[in-house]
Amino acid sequence: MKIYLYFFRAFIGIILLLFIGLWWVFSSSFATRTIVEKLGEYSPIHIERVSGNLQDGIQIQNLNHPDFSLQKGEILINWSALLRSKLHIKNLSLEGLHVKESALKNRDNQSDNSSFQIPLKEYQIDSLHVSVQDLRYESHTLSELKLKANKLYYTP
Repeated sequence: MKIYLYFFRAFIGIILLLFIGLWWVFSSSFATRTIVEKLGEYSPIHIERVSGNLQDGIQIQNLNHPDFSLQKGEILINWSALLRSKLHIKNLSLEGLHVKESALKNRDNQSDNSSFQIPLKEYQIDSLHVSVQDLRYESHTLSELKLKANKLYYTP
């Protein structure tokens, strides 16, 4: 009987440690910065500053990619919605987005037969703010485009 009690306590302790670890990852700004830095090592993205956490929202400043750059961005995701195969973004704000013309031309040349698919049933954005600056494509130029939207839904 004592051996079962010992294993039961060990099992409860391990489960408790897992929950504490997950809570730390979601609520710690250090964990968020570390995750973003590690992702940056495997991609051509460079981010100057990351703040916030996964629970309360992530803020980034001066994101640079070969195809685009972003002065300031903020995202807040409802993580529990992923359990229902739904991407629910509560707030998405992109300020100072610069898309390079070469990225748009490369997109036109790509085929639409992409094999990558995100296995989600529904997408929702509660609040969207986008500010695009100096968008050029062929002979067309937009000096600034501001977009604000609320309650966007998409179901494939």
